[in-house]
Amino acid sequence: MAQPLDGLRELLGGRLAAILAREACGSGVMRLYLADGYWTAFEESAYELCRLCPDAQLLAVDVHTTPQPVVTASVAAGELHKAVCGLGGGVISGVEAVYEVGRSARPNYRRWHNRVTAGLRALRRNKDTNK
Repeated sequence: MAQPLDGLRELLGGRLAAILAREACGSGVMRLYLADGYWTAFEESAYELCRLCPDAQLLAVDVHTTPQPVVTASVAAGELHKAVCGLGGGVISGVEAVYEVGRSARPNYRRWHNRVTAGLRALRRNKDTNK
Protein backbone atom coordinates (compact mmCIF):
# COMPACT_ATOMS: atom_id res chain seq x y z
CA MET A 1 0.00 0.00 0.00
CA ALA A 2 1.51 3.34 -1.03
CA GLN A 3 1.49 6.46 1.10
CA PRO A 4 -0.60 9.37 -0.18
CA LEU A 5 2.47 11.24 -1.44
CA ASP A 6 1.18 14.05 -3.64
CA GLY A 7 -1.62 15.11 -1.32
CA LEU A 8 0.63 14.65 1.69
CA ARG A 9 3.25 16.93 0.13
CA GLU A 10 0.56 19.56 -0.29
CA LEU A 11 -0.52 19.22 3.34
CA LEU A 12 3.09 19.35 4.55
CA GLY A 13 3.79 22.35 2.37
CA GLY A 14 1.18 25.06 2.58
CA ARG A 15 -0.99 23.88 5.46
CA LEU A 16 1.42 22.27 7.92
CA ALA A 17 1.79 25.27 10.24
CA ALA A 18 -1.99 25.62 10.65
CA ILE A 19 -2.43 21.86 11.12
CA LEU A 20 0.28 21.68 13.78
CA ALA A 21 -1.16 24.71 15.58
CA ARG A 22 -4.53 22.92 15.83
CA GLU A 23 -2.82 19.74 17.04
CA ALA A 24 -0.91 21.62 19.75
CA CYS A 25 -4.19 22.42 21.52
CA GLY A 26 -4.73 18.84 22.72
CA SER A 27 -8.47 19.38 22.39
CA GLY A 28 -9.66 15.78 22.56
CA VAL A 29 -10.57 15.65 18.89
CA MET A 30 -9.00 13.76 16.02
CA ARG A 31 -8.55 15.80 12.84
CA LEU A 32 -8.10 14.08 9.49
CA TYR A 33 -7.37 15.39 6.02
CA LEU A 34 -8.24 13.60 2.78
CA ALA A 35 -5.30 13.30 0.41
CA ASP A 36 -5.11 10.97 -2.61
CA GLY A 37 -7.70 8.52 -1.29
CA TYR A 38 -6.29 8.38 2.25
CA TRP A 39 -7.43 10.08 5.42
CA THR A 40 -4.26 11.43 7.07
CA ALA A 41 -3.87 12.58 10.65
CA PHE A 42 -0.96 14.46 12.19
CA GLU A 43 0.67 14.32 15.60
CA GLU A 44 -1.85 13.70 18.44
CA SER A 45 -4.58 12.93 15.91
CA ALA A 46 -2.20 10.39 14.34
CA TYR A 47 -1.79 8.78 17.76
CA GLU A 48 -5.57 8.55 18.15
CA LEU A 49 -5.98 7.12 14.65
CA CYS A 50 -3.35 4.45 15.41
CA ARG A 51 -5.19 3.53 18.63
CA LEU A 52 -8.44 3.13 16.69
CA CYS A 53 -6.91 1.52 13.61
CA PRO A 54 -3.74 -0.50 14.34
CA ASP A 55 -3.24 -1.04 10.59
CA ALA A 56 -2.83 2.68 9.95
CA GLN A 57 0.28 3.55 7.95
CA LEU A 58 2.73 5.53 10.06
CA LEU A 59 5.17 8.01 8.60
CA ALA A 60 7.62 10.16 10.56
CA VAL A 61 8.88 13.12 8.54
CA ASP A 62 11.84 15.36 9.35
CA VAL A 63 10.55 18.81 8.41
CA HIS A 64 13.23 21.50 8.57
CA THR A 65 10.78 24.13 9.83
CA THR A 66 9.76 22.14 12.94
CA PRO A 67 11.87 21.44 16.03
CA GLN A 68 10.81 17.78 16.12
CA PRO A 69 9.90 15.32 13.36
CA VAL A 70 6.23 15.27 12.41
CA VAL A 71 4.27 12.02 12.62
CA THR A 72 1.41 11.18 10.29
CA ALA A 73 -0.91 8.18 10.21
CA SER A 74 -3.04 7.33 7.19
CA VAL A 75 -5.87 4.95 6.39
CA ALA A 76 -7.53 4.29 3.06
CA ALA A 77 -10.68 6.36 2.68
CA GLY A 78 -12.82 3.23 2.60
CA GLU A 79 -11.35 1.97 5.89
CA LEU A 80 -12.01 5.08 7.98
CA HIS A 81 -15.64 4.23 8.75
CA LYS A 82 -14.62 1.05 10.63
CA ALA A 83 -12.07 2.99 12.71
CA VAL A 84 -14.38 5.82 13.74
CA CYS A 85 -17.59 3.88 14.22
CA GLY A 86 -19.24 5.16 17.38
CA LEU A 87 -17.27 8.41 17.64
CA GLY A 88 -19.03 11.75 17.65
CA GLY A 89 -18.42 14.26 14.90
CA GLY A 90 -17.85 13.42 11.30
CA VAL A 91 -16.89 14.85 7.98
CA ILE A 92 -16.81 18.64 8.00
CA SER A 93 -16.10 19.01 4.32
CA GLY A 94 -15.09 16.70 1.53
CA VAL A 95 -11.43 16.94 2.56
CA GLU A 96 -11.40 17.47 6.34
CA ALA A 97 -12.98 15.53 9.21
CA VAL A 98 -13.07 15.98 12.98
CA TYR A 99 -14.09 13.27 15.45
CA GLU A 100 -14.46 13.52 19.20
CA VAL A 101 -12.11 11.13 21.00
CA GLY A 102 -12.61 12.29 24.58
CA ARG A 103 -9.98 13.71 26.87
CA SER A 104 -6.57 14.46 25.50
CA ALA A 105 -4.15 11.53 25.71
CA ARG A 106 -1.15 13.86 25.78
CA PRO A 107 1.14 11.85 28.15
CA ASN A 108 0.62 8.63 26.18
CA TYR A 109 0.93 10.56 22.93
CA ARG A 110 4.31 12.02 23.94
CA ARG A 111 5.74 8.59 24.76
CA TRP A 112 4.40 7.22 21.48
CA HIS A 113 5.76 10.20 19.52
CA ASN A 114 9.20 9.81 21.09
CA ARG A 115 9.26 6.12 20.20
CA VAL A 116 8.09 6.68 16.60
CA THR A 117 10.55 9.52 15.95
CA ALA A 118 13.61 8.23 17.84
CA GLY A 119 15.49 7.27 14.68
CA LEU A 120 14.85 10.58 12.93
CA ARG A 121 15.84 12.58 16.00
CA ALA A 122 19.10 10.60 16.23
CA LEU A 123 19.82 11.28 12.54
CA ARG A 124 19.14 14.97 13.06
CA ARG A 125 21.53 15.09 16.05
CA ASN A 126 24.25 13.30 14.08
CA LYS A 127 23.82 15.65 11.15
CA ASP A 128 24.05 18.68 13.44
CA THR A 129 27.15 17.23 15.15
CA ASN A 130 28.93 16.60 11.84
CA LYS A 131 28.52 20.15 10.53
